[in-house]
Amino acid sequence: MVISSTNKKLEGKSYAAVGNAAFLTNDSTVVNKVDDNTLEISSPVMGFNKRIGTLIFNYMPPKAELK
Repeated sequence: MVISSTNKKLEGKSYAAVGNAAFLTNDSTVVNKVDDNTLEISSPVMGFNKRIGTLIFNYMPPKAELK
């Protein structure tokens, strides 16, 4: 279930319906290249003795300009 998102239309929906469901079972941080400009990072959020969630975000690095 998406609890918080900058895209408010996603909140309350099942993440498996709108994203990559494999991210929800990874036990370590994973970085995927979505396209030439976007990286998608997922990382488990752990409590004392169990997983309590997954943090997923997209990062678009600024384009480097040569001078």
